[in-house]
Amino acid sequence: MQRHMARPRLVPRSVIGVSALPSRRFMQTLDLGALDSKWQQIWNEKLERRRIQHELRIRQLPSDSPADSRLMPCPKFIVPMFPYPSGSLHMGHLRVYTVADVIARYRRIKGDNAALPIGWDAFGLPAENAARERSIDPREWTSANIAHMKLQLQRINAEWDWTRELATCDPNYYAHTQRIFLALYKRGLIYQNEALVNWDPQDQTVLANEQVDANGCSWRSGAKVVKKKLKQWFIRITAYKDALYDGLAELEKDGAWPSHVIEQQRHWMGKTTGYLVKFPLLAWGKPTSTALEAFVEQPAYMSGAQFLALSPKHPLTRCMATTDLELQSFIDRIDAQDTEPHASYRLPSLQAKNPLAEDHLPHVPIFVYNPGHEEGPGARMGVPGHNKDDQDFWAKNMPREPVRVAAVTPNHSKWDETNLQIVRELQRASMAKPFTRWRLRDWLISRQRYWGTPIPIVHCKVCGAVPVPEENLPVKLPQVAPLHWERRKAGNPLESAAAWINTPCPTCTQPASRDTDTMDTFVDSSWYYGRYADPDNPVLPWGPMASERSLPIDTYIGGVEHSILHLLYTRFIYKALANTPGLYPKFETMEAGMRAEPLQRLITQGMVHGKTYIDPSNGKFLVPAEVDLSDAQNPKVVATGAAAKVSFEKMSKSKHNGVDPTACIDKHGADATRAHMLFQAPVNEVLNWDETNISGVTRWLHKVHDLVLNMAELPVSAQTPLDYLEHEFEKRTAGPMGLSWNESLSLWRMAQNTIVLARDDYDKIYALNTVVSTLMKLSKSIQANTMAHDMIKREATSILVRLMAPITPAFSEECWRLLFPAAGSVFEWASFPIPDGTLQMKHFQGVDQSCALHIDGRFAARLMLKRPKVQLSIEEMDEWTKDSVLATSVVLEKYSRDPIDLKKAESVHVAKQGALINFVMPKTRRDDNPRKTKQ
Repeated sequence: MQRHMARPRLVPRSVIGVSALPSRRFMQTLDLGALDSKWQQIWNEKLERRRIQHELRIRQLPSDSPADSRLMPCPKFIVPMFPYPSGSLHMGHLRVYTVADVIARYRRIKGDNAALPIGWDAFGLPAENAARERSIDPREWTSANIAHMKLQLQRINAEWDWTRELATCDPNYYAHTQRIFLALYKRGLIYQNEALVNWDPQDQTVLANEQVDANGCSWRSGAKVVKKKLKQWFIRITAYKDALYDGLAELEKDGAWPSHVIEQQRHWMGKTTGYLVKFPLLAWGKPTSTALEAFVEQPAYMSGAQFLALSPKHPLTRCMATTDLELQSFIDRIDAQDTEPHASYRLPSLQAKNPLAEDHLPHVPIFVYNPGHEEGPGARMGVPGHNKDDQDFWAKNMPREPVRVAAVTPNHSKWDETNLQIVRELQRASMAKPFTRWRLRDWLISRQRYWGTPIPIVHCKVCGAVPVPEENLPVKLPQVAPLHWERRKAGNPLESAAAWINTPCPTCTQPASRDTDTMDTFVDSSWYYGRYADPDNPVLPWGPMASERSLPIDTYIGGVEHSILHLLYTRFIYKALANTPGLYPKFETMEAGMRAEPLQRLITQGMVHGKTYIDPSNGKFLVPAEVDLSDAQNPKVVATGAAAKVSFEKMSKSKHNGVDPTACIDKHGADATRAHMLFQAPVNEVLNWDETNISGVTRWLHKVHDLVLNMAELPVSAQTPLDYLEHEFEKRTAGPMGLSWNESLSLWRMAQNTIVLARDDYDKIYALNTVVSTLMKLSKSIQANTMAHDMIKREATSILVRLMAPITPAFSEECWRLLFPAAGSVFEWASFPIPDGTLQMKHFQGVDQSCALHIDGRFAARLMLKRPKVQLSIEEMDEWTKDSVLATSVVLEKYSRDPIDLKKAESVHVAKQGALINFVMPKTRRDDNPRKTKQ
């Protein structure tokens, strides 16, 4: 028969002539924990050999060779957000790192050069406070935590590239953070300015707005935050606001970034287009010659305007406060975060006239209010009839006044026409001009704490603020006297480190002093991903070759809680570096650099919730010792015997529902833990962690192991499954094919369909849970099709092991070694399975298939069905089989009317890809179910 398409051989390409580690069949009773240890050691030895080879190559290079020539091979990176070294991993860490490793291994087995790097977000106030509480230096605390968490990371069967490991507290790393600071400072993108900031009186440091909760308290210490005027360092992120906003449209294409992240970034930047409209002012009811410009988003709403609101910073507010003590007191309360929602102060002497209103309508009152984090012109129009927030404001401040509604609303057919008409009228009268309001403001990066990147600026009385010369970087953190930590002193010890502070001015050499602030840790984490590509570069964050080969990052994975600030700052720094001379990436034009994005694809995983037990009598969260789990399905309160209330909630110490990933791995093995975690929920949804269900995955792995042991006894065939099927098809005589050929074709089509489904779901990433379920179905099919040809079963098992490899790497390595003892690692010597064309071959699609009909579990008849002419999903195949069975002559003659009408079945179950179907009948009919003999 003529070949329909070229197809790859399915025996591994390395079976013959490959040296490998000594192989032996693993113990008959599968020990997943022992497999973890065995293969982790093998992987670590390979990584160490690779590192030594790289170092030997570097030593052989001439001393004057360029820095880029010393680079390790530059792969594409799968980057999970690096952890803060708190001391131990939690289940959220395990989930994100499992997903990242699965993607990286999948990419590698497909033939891509993909790496999984890791680092540590090691600076920050939490580490400093934790060290102070333990009376130790933050270095000691952080170093110990990194060492412990590194051991934990090595337990999860992820193939980390430790040769690229970094920590933001390492001077070799933060030298480049300081280099980036200086580059932006020279471009005017960093400046120092007096600012009213959020001050935490307990931790004695500045807090960003997002670190202050709705009650005006610190997110970390819980202390009431006060406003304080300090000289602070800012990054001028607003210079890139249009590029940051417009770039989101590109990231939105083809779902590269999740839509909810895109929307959160847009909302945070708060771009609103509208108009500045002049409202004539009245003083004590009499017209004046001045007007107040207020922001109006929709001019058609102006007929429903009922108030104007000024921010405390508006020039008119400041002017009025000089003579109005009550107004100044209200402003002071705003600064002290001591105002209720919608609190305001009505200016008693001023009103405004709506430029569109008739003279008989009341004038518009003017209020000063707390705008929160809003940015803009500082004055806006309020329309209670069309805005919920304005409605709440009006109800609180003018409760007796009715709410007015504009004459035209957005649902009106003349809405757009009305807007344009009003704008034209106002512009003809020079009363309006276009304006875009932004919520985004410049990035405050000063922090009054020790454990952070020092700001590389020297303050000189003669020269002012002077950058530290690059050759003097890094400006290292000084060692602080142990007594500071032992006495648990609050505040920034850099302010009293005289030997460190006092230094000559780099310009005039006169006595000067270092800046004692350190940088916001978001600066450290805004560029770390690129350092993985060039971890040893002494002069640049990353060089041109690393930038060209490995940036932007291929896939970035992390929690949705970082959707706004971390990702926004990361995007900004990349764009800013692209426009900075001497730094990379490089683009032909500044506009192209503005469009550059650092992260091609973003994956946000859902949270992991823990099983939580609550005493129904008092709502108390129960610790494990207070719950009787002798009957896991019916937990009880030990003290009372009452049934405990069970829910899944965010893991926390207060709810006693945290789970130690290491304990789970110790008990079940890393591969079973990984597979269970992926199987339980789609990647982007909340995962309710229930360890009692892991037994299902464990049983599956044991069954696959037994299957592999049986298949390993069968010889490796030089013939491909497609060769066999075509050869047998050519030999057939008139009439249906034999049962062995039918099951062989059925199993092979199932294996081919599984390749397609698994490949698509691996590519989607969010559907990794269905990869596991699809592979479970393939393993069941191999076991069920006992009459299939041995070669078909062996090759289907080979496909199964390779498809499982990214999810269960140690288990798959062992199974691969059993199937092909002479082959190397499944990730290095095998390839990701490729469909061989069986599914598209029409002469196979029309072949009859045998189907065993069962009624209430009892065999009733054997039917011959025509195979579908198109490729179907598993669910579609089940539905097609049911419909085909109901249309056969046997069913139409015997089982389409009472007492047994299969169309009235309560449920229908299809197995073996349509080789068996069982109809479950209503109870009243089950006694009539006949026992049939094979036809």
